[in-house]
Formats: sequence, C-alpha cells, structure tokens
Amino acid sequence: MVGSDIELSYRVPDDMQSQVIISIVLGFATDPAMRWCWPDNDVYINTMPKWTMASGGKAFAAGTALYHNGCGALWLPPGVTPDEPMMESLITETINPDLHDTLALLGEKLTPYQPHRQHWYLPLIGAESTARGQGAGTALMESVTRVCDEQMQLAYLMCSNPMNVGFYQRQGFEVMDEVRVKDFPLMIPMVRLPKKQHR
Repeated sequence: MVGSDIELSYRVPDDMQSQVIISIVLGFATDPAMRWCWPDNDVYINTMPKWTMASGGKAFAAGTALYHNGCGALWLPPGVTPDEPMMESLITETINPDLHDTLALLGEKLTPYQPHRQHWYLPLIGAESTARGQGAGTALMESVTRVCDEQMQLAYLMCSNPMNVGFYQRQGFEVMDEVRVKDFPLMIPMVRLPKKQHR
C-alpha cells in the first residue's frame, strides 16, 4: 500500500520537509535513548537530522510525513521500512565504539516485538517545546490510527521515554514489554490493534 493513495490530514508539502525534521530534532533533545547515543550537544544537533531521515525519511516519499503546529511525525506505511544501512553507518560513524555492543544486543532484544503481519510503524514523532500539550501530537496520531481502524491494520512503535507511555495509551496503544539492556535507557515496544468500525 502506498501512503500517498490514502487520505491523511496534515500531510507535509514538499517545501516543509526541513520544518518536520527540525521539530523532531528539538522534540528529542531530552530523549533518554537519543542522548545516551549522542550526549554531546554538537554531535546530537549534527547527527539527529541524519538519523531522522534514516529511520523515518521514507515517509516523505510515501506521503505519510505529517506536520501540525510545531509537531512532526514520520509514519511508515505497510511495506515501507527504515533505511537500515544508513542507520548502521551512522551508528558506526557517530556513536562511541564502546557502546556498539550494547546497541547490537538491544537490537537483538527488540526485533522479536516487531509485528510479523503488515503494519504501520511510527519511528519518530516530536514536538517543539512551545507545541507540547496543545493537541498537535494527538492530531498526527489520529490521522493514521483512523486509517488503521478503517483498514483493520496494526500500528507499532518503540517508546524511548517512559513519560510518553500514557500519551500513546490514550491513542489506543498497548505496552508489549519493557526491555532493559545494560545501561541503555528503558525501551518500551507498543502495539495498537485496530478498532472495529461501527456503522
């Protein structure tokens, strides 16, 4: 399925791609997992835009990148996956080599939680500080979860900040597990089952 064939609210026009990336970079500036990887501010600012494109950039071509009032979300529709070679390259080039074994083990621990059936994947949603609590994130979530319900499809994400679990639960996501690896921050895989439509 191609995301551009689906009616989505808040779809990003071509000239706003950079704004989406900026909002996500600012939104993840205090994220425990991202700052474990890139604790230095300069390295984070230089690397996070590239990581954003590697993990969720295909959403732009798929027509499933969304933006609303300082909040950006990169949804990957069924059949579209992150650019893993680019992600691996960024890990090698930008993250302390002493941390690579931990990241490899984390990847092994998290892989089994990814749904085997077709699903929507949300690698990144982030809001600028002035946009938080204004409903923009909820709007970007509901734009896709509505489609998931209509087409009876799963949605999946990996929560890297326990403070955000409640937000995702309000969108219908359920905690699958809590994954701890060495000193890496807690990771929480979450899945959303489609809700039956009442006609």
